[in-house]
Amino acid sequence: MIAASALPDQTDPGDADGPSASESEQQLAEICRSIPGAVFQLRLAVDGQISLPFISEGIERLSGLTPEALLKYPQQLYNLLHLYDRKAFFQAMEDSARELVAWSQRFRFRHSKTQEYRWVRWDATPKARPDGSVIWNGTLLDVHEAETATEMLRVQSRAIESMNQGLLILDPHHLGMPVIYANRQYCDMMACGLEDVLGQDSPFLQGILRHAEPAGRIRQAIRAGRPFSGETLSIRKDGSPCWHLLTLSPVFDLLGKLTHFVALYTDVSELKKAVEDLRQSDERFRLLASATHQAIWDWDMLSGQLDWSEGLQEIFGHQPSELQSVIDWRIEGIHPDDRPRVLASMQQVLSEEQPFWQGEYRFLDAQSHYHWVLDRACILYADAMPVRMIGAMFDVSLLKDSEETLRRLNQELLRQNRDLEQFSYITSHNLRAPVANILGLSQLLEEEEVSAEFQHSALQGIQLAAQNLDRVIQDLNRILSQRQHILEDREDVQVQGLIDMVMANLSMLAAETRPEFSVTLGVESLFSVRSYLESIVQNLLSNAMKYRDPERALRIEILTERQGETVRLQIRDNGLGMNLPQIRGRLFQLYKRFHPHIEGQGLGLYLVKTQIEALGGRVDVESEPGLGTTFTLELRDDKYL
Repeated sequence: MIAASALPDQTDPGDADGPSASESEQQLAEICRSIPGAVFQLRLAVDGQISLPFISEGIERLSGLTPEALLKYPQQLYNLLHLYDRKAFFQAMEDSARELVAWSQRFRFRHSKTQEYRWVRWDATPKARPDGSVIWNGTLLDVHEAETATEMLRVQSRAIESMNQGLLILDPHHLGMPVIYANRQYCDMMACGLEDVLGQDSPFLQGILRHAEPAGRIRQAIRAGRPFSGETLSIRKDGSPCWHLLTLSPVFDLLGKLTHFVALYTDVSELKKAVEDLRQSDERFRLLASATHQAIWDWDMLSGQLDWSEGLQEIFGHQPSELQSVIDWRIEGIHPDDRPRVLASMQQVLSEEQPFWQGEYRFLDAQSHYHWVLDRACILYADAMPVRMIGAMFDVSLLKDSEETLRRLNQELLRQNRDLEQFSYITSHNLRAPVANILGLSQLLEEEEVSAEFQHSALQGIQLAAQNLDRVIQDLNRILSQRQHILEDREDVQVQGLIDMVMANLSMLAAETRPEFSVTLGVESLFSVRSYLESIVQNLLSNAMKYRDPERALRIEILTERQGETVRLQIRDNGLGMNLPQIRGRLFQLYKRFHPHIEGQGLGLYLVKTQIEALGGRVDVESEPGLGTTFTLELRDDKYL
């Protein structure tokens, strides 16, 4: 309750027709309770002292303080003002007291219990007193919700004006749905002024959309009062086209009645152009990748995602259902012998932050065959960290085959050049000697005084020289014919079938020597030149049988095993053996023989070494007199090329 002594301007008791003091107090109390705030009387004395002669109970809802507390200590009202609002409060008080004008102000007021600031409105009318003081009668109302809503509207308005999209508000209650609001961005977007838009029919009902299909769907959405979203091609005021993403939303009141439509325009012209440019670029890239026979890959190094072009299927036969979008799948496709080298080179490039990487290796296709590829990639970094790698794999198998063929031909040419010395030796000795004998004996036979006995002896000498000459010529033909086989096509050669064929050729020698064979085939076939392999095995097996030890039964062991891409063929016997320290440098030379008591020409081992090297392999030998000999051949399996 408010004390009667606090009521200002009490009624004159001499007025018999007026209400009594108690009635006036009751009326004032009822009025104060009906106001959503507080009624007050504020007094400013001549000396500047401020007092509150009266304040209603509503102040407790606003401040958390009772009227009695504020009447006793009015300075508490000042303490409840927001720090930033105090100066403006007292300035307004001074202006109102000086000019005796109404005092209206909004400020933030703190609740003493919740410590929450709320917006309040202060409205007071000043009245000067004879003693020079000024008294204000007024109200203090809670306007927090209204002020907050007003501020939110201001924020929203600023947001609308600062947004990148164009915004229209349309009135659906009039024909043509005229525009009642347009923001600046819409005008800029359409190259027009606000006067060109406000009051005009909505753009999509003016028939200025280029595409009839979205225009029809927009009209259907408007009639149904439902949203619409889609791309539209509009025409600017200057006649130029522009693509927009239009979002049309209906607005309803609390009763569900349609009040407005809001149209939001997003300019997607640049995006549409970029998408079209990207589509054309992708198409050119796809055609280029197809024309150049390459597989494009794109590795997101942060997520591990790996994407492939269609070239992976065209070149390697991998179906889309087989493709795995992880880098591990691609690494596993690299040949095991190449994988450490490829990964090491890639890691070195990444550690040095180089922009490009290149490597050659074999990659597995869908039929489990390896292709030689040349792989080139560019690398993107972010903060010194590799984030993306884009590359192209070129199938260079044909080129590698050509290079390999050229390499073998070059090696063969080098060997032939080295063998010229051997041929010059044959020409100067093995050919020249019998020719010289024939010429010398022929000249002697031309002399007149030659006995019949001498003639017979000379003819025998000529015949022997001719036989030696024929043997040398046959050897040369054999060597040259064997060299021609290097250009033969490779094929899959079954090792057991090869051994059977060789033993059939050596059947008479085998029947004489009766060897005991032990064959262990860890590798049953290899891809090579059949005629070379047959000649190599036949020469080694015939040597093993010819140079057997007569004191013991002959045993021959044949075994094969794989070592990476190489097949190891070993032929071991328990024959006479050789003193390798003495003869190793001459072992594979032409016409070198190391067991003169056994018939031979010294040609077989020379051919073995020549043919092995022509196949890209190598030959090694171990031997001891009285123990036997082991030839170890390392043959390249061409199916891995």
